[in-house]
Amino acid sequence: MMKRILSILLLAALGAGLLLGPWGLAENTEEQEHAAAYVMVVTDTQFGWLPLPDTEEGAYSYPLRQQKQDGTVVYNIIRVTKDGFWVEEASCDNQDCVHQGTVTLENRATRVLGSMVICLPNHLTLTLMTWEEIVEMMAQQAGE
Repeated sequence: MMKRILSILLLAALGAGLLLGPWGLAENTEEQEHAAAYVMVVTDTQFGWLPLPDTEEGAYSYPLRQQKQDGTVVYNIIRVTKDGFWVEEASCDNQDCVHQGTVTLENRATRVLGSMVICLPNHLTLTLMTWEEIVEMMAQQAGE
């Protein structure tokens, strides 16, 4: 079900010639070059893309806050650099997401979780994908 929802959202963006930037800020993909890769961010209630910057000076931290159904507020701080991403800080007790380390285009083939970092307590999944992989994923979804 979640896979189908993500597919519909991305297909709509691609079909309109738009790429969803961080949390829904639309940018025309025909007028702008694509980043080397994007971090797909998925929670129970949110979906978005964080682009990898072109330079190290463009590195940034993205604070992601969520409110659970019981009213509890949880957070993860995602660090995005020109080479990849990692979770800098999280409100979860076990800190597994922080300890999963950096995901880069170079190391994802050798990591246990590949391109992903997962925070189970905060219901967060982060996946590093190139533009070509995103387009391929959506083409496969459209064929189903």
